[in-house]
Amino acid sequence: MQLPIEPDQGQLAAILHAVHDDRLDRFLPAAAGSRDDAFRLYLWNCALCEAFYLPLHFAEISVRNAIHDHLIDRFGEQWFDNRALVGNLEPKRQEEFTELVTAEKRRHGDGMTCHHLVSELSFGFWQHLLTKRFHRIIWAQGIQSAFPNLPNSMDRQDLHNRIEIIRKWRNRIAHHKPIFDKGPTARLQDSLQLIRWVCHDVADWVTAASNVSEAVALRPVEKAR
Repeated sequence: MQLPIEPDQGQLAAILHAVHDDRLDRFLPAAAGSRDDAFRLYLWNCALCEAFYLPLHFAEISVRNAIHDHLIDRFGEQWFDNRALVGNLEPKRQEEFTELVTAEKRRHGDGMTCHHLVSELSFGFWQHLLTKRFHRIIWAQGIQSAFPNLPNSMDRQDLHNRIEIIRKWRNRIAHHKPIFDKGPTARLQDSLQLIRWVCHDVADWVTAASNVSEAVALRPVEKAR
């Protein structure tokens, strides 16, 4: 893995004009005030964000599918029509969910299944199903039914809190914010832990396949002045 190729001076001027020079201000303290070094940190941050795609992808997909499989076990394939479940959603989420179900039924007709909804629902929706309001409706038999490797010392709220950390981290990356000084190594472990609570084998593979650690090690060295 390598950092992106540094632009020449003409290209750099054009890039800074396009992204706005003040975006580098956030990196200046870590670069001892050097704008050249700040831009190198900016490129490194881009590489870190790219490296996180794989672990975040599998963390989100593993979590949402684990919850979805549990909904099917609990309510059947038509869980999206369960009045108690839908009625317990926060008003705004309930409105959005009902609109989505209606749209999917219109699109797929009689062939519409719960699986058409899974990829359309946000990570925040699945996290919402881990809030206290769903404890009796969904999780009366315990959270381990969906997350078999969750330690006995942890509960639904602990899982919700860990997902919140990862959801915010994913959003930082999606909105092109700096992550280089926000504990990327710790966030990698958080991502892997979420996956591991669902399946050890998947977590082991993602651990081996991830290049986040390599990206962390690419932090540019300040050039001599």
